[in-house]
Amino acid sequence: MKKLSELRPDKRLLNPDFNGYKLSLASIPSYNLAFDNGVDQVSPSDDQYSFLYAKLFSLHNYLFADKWNEGNLYFIDKGWKIQKVVMSDSDAVEKIEAVWEIPSNHKRSPGHYFPSVSFPSQDLAVVTDGAGTLHIISRNTTWEVTYSEEVIGKEKPFVLYDSSCVENDSQCVLHCLIVHVESEEDRTLSDSKEDDPSNRYVTVIDWLSLVQESSGSWSMKNIRQLQGSGLPDYISLEPGCKSIYLVNESPFKFISDSENPVVVEKIEDKKSNIQDLEKLYKWQQNDEEIKVSFEFENKIEKNEIKITATSDSFSLKYKDRLILSGSLFHRIDNDLTLWTLQDNKLEVTVQKEEKGLMWREFIAGDSHGEEVLDEHVVTEVHQRLSHLCSDTQVKDIDVCGSAPSFNMEQLEDCDSTPGEYKALMRLDGVTHEITGEYTLAGHQWLFSVQQTASAAPAICIRHDVDACVWQPQVATEASALWPCQHTSTFYAFGYVQASKQNKKFLLSPPDLSYVAVCEASNHVLLYRQAMPVDGDLRNRRTGGRVSEVGVQQLIKLEPNNLVLGAVATNKSLFILQENSLQQYRINQ
Repeated sequence: MKKLSELRPDKRLLNPDFNGYKLSLASIPSYNLAFDNGVDQVSPSDDQYSFLYAKLFSLHNYLFADKWNEGNLYFIDKGWKIQKVVMSDSDAVEKIEAVWEIPSNHKRSPGHYFPSVSFPSQDLAVVTDGAGTLHIISRNTTWEVTYSEEVIGKEKPFVLYDSSCVENDSQCVLHCLIVHVESEEDRTLSDSKEDDPSNRYVTVIDWLSLVQESSGSWSMKNIRQLQGSGLPDYISLEPGCKSIYLVNESPFKFISDSENPVVVEKIEDKKSNIQDLEKLYKWQQNDEEIKVSFEFENKIEKNEIKITATSDSFSLKYKDRLILSGSLFHRIDNDLTLWTLQDNKLEVTVQKEEKGLMWREFIAGDSHGEEVLDEHVVTEVHQRLSHLCSDTQVKDIDVCGSAPSFNMEQLEDCDSTPGEYKALMRLDGVTHEITGEYTLAGHQWLFSVQQTASAAPAICIRHDVDACVWQPQVATEASALWPCQHTSTFYAFGYVQASKQNKKFLLSPPDLSYVAVCEASNHVLLYRQAMPVDGDLRNRRTGGRVSEVGVQQLIKLEPNNLVLGAVATNKSLFILQENSLQQYRINQ
């Protein structure tokens, strides 16, 4: 059963006294590498017009980094050759050299995706051509293909998101996560109540497991398929490849598994006599408790109802048919759960574990419930907010007579954070269940960063004005909670990046020494937090000496030339454009 939790920042990693970023005019050493055969670019076809396609194509990074070898960068040119960026002895870009050419099994046609590259281990590469073929490459000395197949159907395109190798019983098992968007005409999922028919397009994740034989050849071991609405912001294999991690606005569910069949327990609304198929239940809350009511068409008996409530989950069955099941939005005291039955009405009362905490939903991510506002709660809220209403304008002065450091007028529309459901979730490859979940509701997704090759990428989420970096960790059987550790904070960056409307990539190096906002063209904005100050700099308000400040630097790119890819290393920032690669030496 999944356990819904919240990401609570470590206060030791926050700095409420951060003085902001000061513009620096110091020059950044740069190097430019031009090449003739430009970067291979793919645009969506006329049929690929949904938001999912727009997000998939517009945010693709055409510059690929080898996480096992820092500074090893690759891109694919218009001749479908994988080009490696060669560095000089002084660690500056020097030239490119072709390491492998993708076979043209299918000529590019409308509907195809872009090629992609991933590095599951020190000596392997996985390449997809965007037209349905997956290649496994041995790269010990030269790049040699050891497997080449259309893994999910003839000329059925997909994008490679992640890959990883695991040694099992002296065998190497390669796991790959590939993604494609599917229209309603192509759907394979049964028409259960949980599918929203208004979603014409869905995202499908295929989890491939391939095993290497003693001869060195590869064969397909298992294919697991997940489906959901929306394109996840984050998709990654867990180290050990027993689970996968996702960040999305709705849950993904396993729909098939070639080794371990998926057991689907349907919510059978039509057979359960629930009157309103859109809203299965109503719920009402106050500071201490929540009342949930269900109304059936016919009179029901006590022995026909089965309710299971734990501290973080709830399920209701009627005549052995599942009516409602899921993870609670917050925790409850399950020992105090009560329910009453009267004719065709069922009312369940649960006690909140944290008194005074108002819930956005009863079941996290569930749209079948309708909240009915408690009149006493509404009255109390109005009373609490009454002091904010006045016929006279409030002066912008605090009790000490000085201007406040922050006011709501500084916020803009771009600072609003999503209030709907969004979560970081862990899906188990054997049980097919969500075994861990952190709610991200109200927190803006920013970016992910690969800090170490052996771990899953860390995620960066906006918390208030800051940007907090969280590292998902491997869950053990003994763990009561799937661990996700707050490792670092980019002070005020959540607020700073919100106004950058033309941003395309947000990225940071593994050591988190800086963070960059890469626009679609023309500019890159660089932010560094702890730069020592030369001279005597003092805070105007407090008079205290400032020993270090955050620094902002502006990098001007070649004008009117789109940014196609970007990679941040501990020393340099690399920007890929159509016919050139720029290197900016950030840390000497």
